[in-house]
Amino acid sequence: MTETIDHPQTYSGMRTLVAVLMLTLLAACGSEPHPSEGAVRTVERATVTDVPGGDGPILCTGPVRESAPPQCEGPVISNWDWDKVWGAAGEAGARFGDFCFEGKDVGDTFQLTTLPRPVGTCEEQEYRGFGTVLENKDHGPQLCLGAVATSYPVQCGGPDITNWDWTRTKPTTEIGESKDGLYVVHGVYVSGDFILTRPPKAWDESDAQPEEPMRDFTTPCPEPAGGWFPKDRPRLDELAVDRAAPFAETIPGYSELWLDQQFNKGIENDPNKTILNLRVTKDAKDAETAMRNVWKGALCVSEAKHTNNELQRIQDEAGRAAGKLLLGSSSGNDQVDVDVIVDQGGRLQEQLDAKYGTGTVRVNSALVEAPPGM
Repeated sequence: MTETIDHPQTYSGMRTLVAVLMLTLLAACGSEPHPSEGAVRTVERATVTDVPGGDGPILCTGPVRESAPPQCEGPVISNWDWDKVWGAAGEAGARFGDFCFEGKDVGDTFQLTTLPRPVGTCEEQEYRGFGTVLENKDHGPQLCLGAVATSYPVQCGGPDITNWDWTRTKPTTEIGESKDGLYVVHGVYVSGDFILTRPPKAWDESDAQPEEPMRDFTTPCPEPAGGWFPKDRPRLDELAVDRAAPFAETIPGYSELWLDQQFNKGIENDPNKTILNLRVTKDAKDAETAMRNVWKGALCVSEAKHTNNELQRIQDEAGRAAGKLLLGSSSGNDQVDVDVIVDQGGRLQEQLDAKYGTGTVRVNSALVEAPPGM
């Protein structure tokens, strides 16, 4: 009997306890802080759907029915622009997809503060690039950031673009199985692949191209008292440079030799209007005296920090340090240029500065960081 009596009392007590707990939980849920209106928040993954006759692009904040298009409820995204979004799908006039972005609640709507990206790319640095996109029988779409062979069709190579879509971006040229075009692209570089974050844009002349490092071929020496080309100087024959260049390479401390052609007009290559520049690491006066044995024309001998052999060694080592990112390298002007696909975080530049000293190696990245925002 005791058990029979006790059970209803115990059950009644449990019901009371559960009710108290539920009220406590509901109070806690109601008091949980929500993002305040106007506070920017990060959305790492969200479905956005836009159906014909609807209120506009909807940010799904509740359950999403797996259909095509997906169905859900949520606020309208007031400044959504499908023309600036990459990675959307379409079905029966609707557009939808999963994206990551930042934004804020404004009244009953949601407002973007960054452009949406494909899911999984928001945490990566976004880059801007300019180059040929090529697909042929040997590979899918690739972003060519280095040399492009001007054949027909073109030949080049680069990182695979994992989410390229020719149906949205028409090629400039199609020959057999080859498609290509010149584009401005935005995306992230992950594990050797390029992933688009915005729709690519066909390049035109109004698009700014990345500035290529320019070699300075001016003469560092001041003009002599009698001018660079005095009238009483013996005239040089057309082979004068051919004799002087190999001789210069034998001078101790030889770094480089170049020709300043600023006084030659058009396609002229007259040695009598050319300043021969020699750079050495030591004994510049002795080097000038030696050069006068083979070169009677305008001459400037200046000092360098590195010999030609040292620059070649640094160029080889820097190229190996760049690894698969390397597009090309060169030396001149007493430094080495290393062209790479991208120098993420400037880490390669820091590494080479630490090893060879600031200014010895210049890392030139084909992909540059894109400014944030809309």
